[in-house]
Amino acid sequence: MRRSRIGVRHYGKHLHCIMCAVLYLLVESWLLLSSFIYFEFLRVVSIWIALDLFNLVLLFPNFQAKVEADAYWCLTKLLDNIQDHYTFGQPGLQRMTLRLQDLVNRLDAELHAHFQEQGVMFQFFTTRWMNCFLLRELPLRSILRLWDTYIAEEHGGFENFHVYVCVVLLKTFKDHVMKMEFQDIILFMQNLPTTEWGEEEVEPILSQAYILSTLFENSPSHLS
Repeated sequence: MRRSRIGVRHYGKHLHCIMCAVLYLLVESWLLLSSFIYFEFLRVVSIWIALDLFNLVLLFPNFQAKVEADAYWCLTKLLDNIQDHYTFGQPGLQRMTLRLQDLVNRLDAELHAHFQEQGVMFQFFTTRWMNCFLLRELPLRSILRLWDTYIAEEHGGFENFHVYVCVVLLKTFKDHVMKMEFQDIILFMQNLPTTEWGEEEVEPILSQAYILSTLFENSPSHLS
């Protein structure tokens, strides 16, 4: 599975510092403060900033300059994908949710039918998934690998590829969900058993998502 230019450089082991700097810049920019959901996004990432940003000051000055440059590049890559996620009506989030619903219907009609039977709307749980890009569902060690792949994607890693990751995530827990009713499904989706996940668990998710994205993105008629 592809990695970003950050992950393959000789200081890739300090990727957490770079990603933390991205989060710091994101908070400092105070984008579109009128959005309540964006405040929630800031609250979540600020916890990691407090824990990890101190690592930056421990680096040598010349290394800090490289981290700063890469962090700015990563931040730009992120913001290019989510500008309409926090505007009026949140069209970006609605677009991603509708696409996720359509893909699940096409790839796993049984799971989609179960959601309909139980009255579960995708918006009940995917709003958080799309808003925070699984920051609240996965531990930091998994997010680093996940976001590294999003950044490596040439076109819309956070906008497009993320949707395929969510599809695979739903299919991963299908056996659990199929045995649940409405309330249990909602609670389960908001508290996925992923607290112990690491890069080993994320790699198969990314691989399957990449296969799906290749199939659908290269065949636009599949989504029409």
